[in-house]
Amino acid sequence: MPQQVPQMPGYPAPMQAPMWPAQQSAARPRYDLIATMWTCTGVAVLCLLAGPPGYPLAFLLDVPALVCAIILVCSHTVTDKANGWVKIGLEVLAFISGRTPSGLN
Repeated sequence: MPQQVPQMPGYPAPMQAPMWPAQQSAARPRYDLIATMWTCTGVAVLCLLAGPPGYPLAFLLDVPALVCAIILVCSHTVTDKANGWVKIGLEVLAFISGRTPSGLN
């Protein structure tokens, strides 16, 4: 049975401890998803550097990396959010660079 706490006049009744042990675990960074995202990004960059034959493979690797970034941005940890936003920022820069005639020179 939970322990009763005396009530002081003028203050609301304090909350009682639950009858079961409280188990709260802090959210941990998803290092597996972060590693997958950056690995796909790195291999995609290498495929782009290889020239036109590697362009389709680079695109196919970049799509899952972008999905990982979106999942990480929606996460609860700062590490996940930071990695996700950096990847999305790089995607935006790559898109702008590809759309402008002179790139980002």
